[in-house]
Amino acid sequence: MKIGIFGGSFDPIHRSHVRVIEESLRQLDLDKLLVMPTANNPWKDSSGATKKQRLDMLHIALDRYAKVEICTYEINQDDSKKNYTIDTIKHLKKV
Repeated sequence: MKIGIFGGSFDPIHRSHVRVIEESLRQLDLDKLLVMPTANNPWKDSSGATKKQRLDMLHIALDRYAKVEICTYEINQDDSKKNYTIDTIKHLKKV
């Protein structure tokens, strides 16, 4: 199975995010794309929307794509700790 991962704050998700998702599915011929909203982006000091609001926006924008799955692993992490991709990859390899 060919799986892609697309992470970010998605605060808010916008048309360019959706375009990257669509092109990734098409050009990379992915079986699944995990969209991974982060709880605490290492390159940003704050978020405008709450975690719930960001997840709600992601569902509104992405539920129509059968091959897209919103993965809540990072967004469910402790707010005080920065999220790094390497830690997420290590977690995903275990599950």
